[in-house]
Order: sequence, then structure tokens, then C-alpha cells
Amino acid sequence: MTFLMILRRRALASSSPLPLYSGGEGRLTAFLQPKKVDVGKGIATNKKLLLKDHSKAWNPFGMFVLEWGPDGKLYMSVGNHNINIEGPDGKKITSRGGSGLIMRMNPDGTNMERLVHGLRVPYSFDYDPFGQLWLLSNGEGNPDRFVRVIEGVDYHCYSRGQVDNNWLAGNHPLAPPCEEVHGGAHTQFMRYYSSAYPKEYWGNLFACNWGRHGFAGANRGIFRFVLDERNNIVTKETLVTCTDPHFRPSHIHLDTDGSLLIADWYGRDDESDMTGRIWRLKYVGKDQPVVKHKLDSEEWKKDEYAIEALGSPHHLVREKAMDVLRAQGGLVSRKLNDYIMSNPDPIGAACALWVRFKTTQGAVEDLGAGWHHKDWRVQRLVANMVRRLSNAPIELMGPPDRYDPLVRLEAAKSQSSSGKASELLVAILQNGASDTHLRYEAAWQVAKLGDEKGISALLNSDDANVRLAGLIAIDIACWENFPSKKAALAALASALENPGKLDHQLLLTVAQLDGDASIVPALSKLIARDDLPAATVAKAVLVLKAKAGGNLASAKLTAQAGKRLIEAVEKGSLKIASPADQLVIFEFLESEGPTPFALKQVGGQLQSNNKDLRLAAHTLARRFGSKADGLSSGLWPRVLNPKAKFDDAIESLSTIARIEAKPNVKTWSNLLGHDDPLVRMETVRWWRRFENNPDFIGVLNERAADLEKKDPRIADDLVTVAHFLSKKTLEKVVSKNDLATYAAKEVAAMTAAERPMRAAMGHQVFERNACTKCHTTATATTLLAPSLKGVGGQKVDYLIESVLFPSKIIKTGWEVETIELKSGKTLVGLVKDEGKFLRVLSLDKDERIAKSEIDTR
Repeated sequence: MTFLMILRRRALASSSPLPLYSGGEGRLTAFLQPKKVDVGKGIATNKKLLLKDHSKAWNPFGMFVLEWGPDGKLYMSVGNHNINIEGPDGKKITSRGGSGLIMRMNPDGTNMERLVHGLRVPYSFDYDPFGQLWLLSNGEGNPDRFVRVIEGVDYHCYSRGQVDNNWLAGNHPLAPPCEEVHGGAHTQFMRYYSSAYPKEYWGNLFACNWGRHGFAGANRGIFRFVLDERNNIVTKETLVTCTDPHFRPSHIHLDTDGSLLIADWYGRDDESDMTGRIWRLKYVGKDQPVVKHKLDSEEWKKDEYAIEALGSPHHLVREKAMDVLRAQGGLVSRKLNDYIMSNPDPIGAACALWVRFKTTQGAVEDLGAGWHHKDWRVQRLVANMVRRLSNAPIELMGPPDRYDPLVRLEAAKSQSSSGKASELLVAILQNGASDTHLRYEAAWQVAKLGDEKGISALLNSDDANVRLAGLIAIDIACWENFPSKKAALAALASALENPGKLDHQLLLTVAQLDGDASIVPALSKLIARDDLPAATVAKAVLVLKAKAGGNLASAKLTAQAGKRLIEAVEKGSLKIASPADQLVIFEFLESEGPTPFALKQVGGQLQSNNKDLRLAAHTLARRFGSKADGLSSGLWPRVLNPKAKFDDAIESLSTIARIEAKPNVKTWSNLLGHDDPLVRMETVRWWRRFENNPDFIGVLNERAADLEKKDPRIADDLVTVAHFLSKKTLEKVVSKNDLATYAAKEVAAMTAAERPMRAAMGHQVFERNACTKCHTTATATTLLAPSLKGVGGQKVDYLIESVLFPSKIIKTGWEVETIELKSGKTLVGLVKDEGKFLRVLSLDKDERIAKSEIDTR
């Protein structure tokens, strides 16, 4: 496709007010038909408070984006904090765990509804003509996520502490469906339905990415997601990018012809420097859809003209058609029904239904024409509208196979009888459980509306996807504490006694996440069996330990089961069949401690060709510490062998340094003569662990000159370690500016082959020093500092600046505050808002104070 980027306007003021609504500082206000407006001064009167958040956001993540939906409702995103929003009718909106959410309400702020939560920063979202909510949630130490929203679902970010990033990215079988997208601040999301671009762009999702904090960061641009007819993403590609390092697209909007307008922040970071620009992305080909209707035509007086315009490819024409027809009210109802039943383009039918929805006065029969449209999205929209207008169960006419499973699912949500709901939902899953979104949504409804019979029917299915839906339903029922929780736990206990075709590890994961004391008898029977794989027994013992609550009889039972497991593995009657099984065994061994059997298992996997197993063995050995000393003799050959892979040698050396009870000075001295200069450098860095050993200190002093002669790069490490060992202050301190210049030159001179080796050494520095007290590189953000996951993707100059001058630009949300109490005490740290209290965090303290005690903040 051929596009042309046109610079439309310079000096975009970033502080331009919204024309109708203004969100900020926990308030949402409206200017309602101002009686007096002083245009020169920009002053409006008759301002009215719509919503108030009683909790101050801990960062700028308060009320974010307001959008009008096709239903005439206002939709708003709110970032993660201790949300406590109150509307004018007294209704309140909160979210679990202070997670971010998206809500909708009437234009005056009444009748607030929470549509989705369990998100970090759902800044960008779109509610499309078919009633589907789409969003991008920005991560910070957790995944940046694309979500095709299932209404009501908790997506577990900050709301469910026991899940990891793999779960949050939708990669765990039990997790809500979503997917991880490229990092950065996704600031706007749009489903495109207009006429400036070819028809193949219809229904595409355009994602605007402002990028990560920092200069010239990656992923700044507009990205295009292409969907199939089932709303699944089939292609992701870049639509707009720019080589100018200051290019920072912050928002996108449709121009009057349907072209994309791009607001370009045009700045180094998130400072407001008033240098913004607006671009227009114009398609210069000739195959755009033909627009028959004109916005200024006299024909709008005719009902037929307006009704036909509902299916126009032009977004403003469709909007005008809907406005004109809504003004007519019931006068055009029959004509609208005839139009819908004629099966026009799905967009036209959806627009007609929204007109009927807003003029129907609650009469669901006014929407009946939509059932006759052939497109499943239109039929599902009808079912959704009927549910919003009425509490009566929806009865679909004709055989079930006449309707798409997603339509049947939407209708099943209206059932009030748990038995009827279970019957319908189980039938839907039997034919549609391979669809990830349908499976989770149907399982959610089984948990919400179903019963033990329905859950058990899913668990006993011959279809693996249906069985998975049953496990998901149990997890949801327990996590959400639905009325079906007792039934779900009963179904779980039955499945534990007789797992059948269920995935054993997944079944036990559900037991671990959701089980209580009621499943202990079932677990006891499970571990007493002698026909199960070793990994199943090991996992079951771990779960039983957690759920038995210190019961003496259960403790004896688990001890016996653990002993039987170890004996069976040693005799060979129980095989560890796969790497996944071995990882489960490691989990069991960690709980058992450094027994001879555990050390034998770890020692064997330290020599494994499987990288994941090898690293897991290193991790477990380090946790055992000096009690795993016997393993070090098997690791030394992997370090000393000049042909060993560098990362393997470095990992082995790291484990030796942590577990060796009586280090041998001769062996370590031999390592100083290793052929690889980087291994020698890493060895010198580990020498600081010998600070109280004169023999080791003497060896390093003797070898220092020779080491520097072989490789001058080691000089800085020798000086630093020598002063550490002698407990003396460095005589010459290099300024940070000089160090930054030096580091930039070093990185520039580094060969491609050397980069991964230096990165492996950097990871050892991170682990050896105090960095891990605050930061993490993989899992969720800690309370004290943002995750450093993906930090290597930044530009070198920004990365060096972040390490050497960490306070130059503080990441949003991580600013340190000073709080003075009425008692005269002063607290300094990161501040988290917890309703009537503030939590003040520093490296060595975690204090909770009442807001009433604060004098100044």
C-alpha cells in the first residue's frame, strides 16, 4: 500500500483542554450548556462535578481516557491505584488489588459499571460497533498486553498475587486469554471503519505506541493488527514509524475524510516542552471504498437516504445517519427492521441496532430483526443488547447449530437457573472449546451460573479442551468466590481421587491455587496410589503439605509418601519421564532440603544437556548453600576446561563460589591462568569472597602484575577488588561523566561475539551486588523499584545514563516523597496510597501511617 505522511501543524500545545470533559486529580467534570462563555479568556460556567475518586492515584494513573460508545454511554479507563470512585447517584466503583479498570456510565455519571479489571494501565481502548471492547494495557515489570475483553473478567495484574508474568501474558492454560505485545506506553487504540483506506483495512486495529521512557527508544509508532472473521489476530505489522529519535506518537484520531491524524509529542522523554506536531497519514492509491452519501446533501430529509447511509464506509456519514434516525424515534422503526432483515453489510445492521437500542424504551422485541441477520457478530450484539435491557432468559428459536457458539454463549448468560445454564454451557463447550476466548468465557459462566454436575461433566469429557474448561471453571469459581465455589471444590476433590484423562500437573496446580482443607482426604488417597507417575506424586505431596495446615496425621502421611517416592525413583520403578517432570521433582526436593537423594538429583542435572534443567539445578544448589559443597568437585572441570562454553563456565563458577565450604587456593589459582581473559576477569571479581583469607589475598597480590600484562582491561577489577580486600578507600575516584564516556567507548568497541559473554558477566554483577534488593529482571515489579526486564533494548547512551545517573529522570510512579507527621517525625520513601493510610517504603523499612497523622507531604 502507498501512503503519504503530511506534516499538518507545528507547536501542538500538550495542555489543550478537552472540549467537554476534563479528568485529573481524581475528578471528572462537565461544562453543561454554559450560560456565559468569555471566548477571549476561555472561561466556561455552569461546571458540574460528575465523579470523584476518593483515593489519590500514587502516580498519574488516575482517570485516563473518556470515549463515547455507540450506546450513548461514556467509557473511561482508570490506571492502577486504590480506586474509590463515587458517582452522583451514590454508586461506587473499585477494583481488586488496586488494579486498573475500564468502566462505563451514563453521560451524567450515574449508573457506573465496571467492565473489566486486573489491569495495570489500560490507557488505550476502543468499543467497536459490534459491542466488543478491545484494549492495550501498559506493563511495568509485567507484560504489555493486548486484550479482547471478556466482560466482567479479572485479568489478574496486581489483583492476584500468586501468578507470574507467564500467566499475565496469557501463556498459562488457566490464564485469561490475552497476548503480550511489544513494550512501551500504548496511548490509543482504534478499530478502523472508514473510507480513506482500502476495504482490507476495515476492522483492523491501530495501536499508537508512545514508547518507553528514554531517548530514541524502540517501538515508537503506529502498529496495525489484522483480524480474521473470528476476531483473532492473524497479522501484526508496523503502519507508521520514523527515524527521527524525537518522534513520539501520543494519540491518533480520524480526520474528516477518514485519514489518520497522528499527534506527535516530539520530545526526548515525558517532559512537556511544547514542541508537538500533527501528521496526517493519507492514502494515495485509487482503490478506496466509494462514498455515495454526502454530509451536506438535501436528501437527508428522506428516511430511505438516512437508513441506507447506516452502511456507508465513511464514519461521519454513519454517525450523521444514526443521529438523524434517532431524532425520528419510533417513526422509522418498521423501516429500520426491514433494513436489518435485508441483511445489509454487518456495520450497517449494527448501526441500525444501536439506533433501535437507544430509542426502544426497554422493549426487547424492537431488536428482534437482528436475529435474522446472517452475521454472527450482529446476532451476538442483539443478545447482548437484550441482556442489558431485560433480565428475562433468552430463548433462541430453531436448532442450536443455526447459531454461532459465541451467539449461543451470549444468550446462555441470561439464564437464571443454574441447571439450565450448565446444560447450555456444557453443550456449547462440547463444540467450541478449541476457541481460546470462547473456552474461557464459557468456563467463566459455568463458574458463575453452573453447578457441580456441569463442572464434573466438563472434567470427564473425552475432549482435552473441554476438560481444560472444567479446570478453568473451578479456578474461577474459587478465585471469584462465586456461590458455586463449594460445588467446584467438590468436583475438584472427585477429580483428585480419580484423575482419569485430566492433565495431572494442571489438576494439581488448580488444587494448589484454589484448594482448601476439604480436598485433603482426596489428596491423601491420590498419593497412596502406586500407579501414578513420579512427578504426579511429588506435586501431590507438595500440595498436601500446603493444604493440611500442620495436621500431624497429614504430616506423617506426606513424609511416608515422600519416602516411597524417593525409594521408587532410586529403584527405577518410577521413572522421571521428561524435563518437565524433573522440574517438578526439583520443587519437591527443595521442600525436602539437601538430602543425599536431592544432592544426587541436582548433581546429575548440573551435567544435563538441557539448558533449563541445568540452570534449575544451579539455582537449587545455590539455595542449599554450603550443604551442597559436595557438588563443587563435579563443577570445577566445567570451569577449568578451556573448551567449555562461556556461559556454562560462568554459571558453574557462580555456583562453586556460593556452595564451596572450604575453597582450595591452588584450584582457584589455576583459574587465574585460564585461557579466556573474561573468565580470568570473572574469577578476580569473585575473589572478594576471600576477604578474610590471607592465603588467597597473597595469591592475588602475586599474580596481579602478570594478569594485567596479559589483558590490560582487567586493571580496574584488580584495583577495585584489592581495595575491597584491604578494606581501604579507593585513592582515585573516576567522575561519573568520565565513566560514562569510557563505558560508551567500551560498548562501541565490543565485538558481536563478545556482547553475550559480557552480558552474562553483567548478570553476575547484578546478582552479586545489592541490585536484587530492589530490582528484578524477570518477574513482576517489586515495591521499591521498576523491573529491569528488557532494559538491554534501550539505546546505549540512555542505558549508561540510567545506571550512572539514576535520578536524572525518575520513571513515573517511582518518585521519592518526604512526609512530615504532626508528631515531628519525617519519613522519606516511595508512597503507596491505601485508602485512609499511606504506606511509605524504603530499602529497610515499610511503614503504614494514617493520613490524619500527616502534617505536610
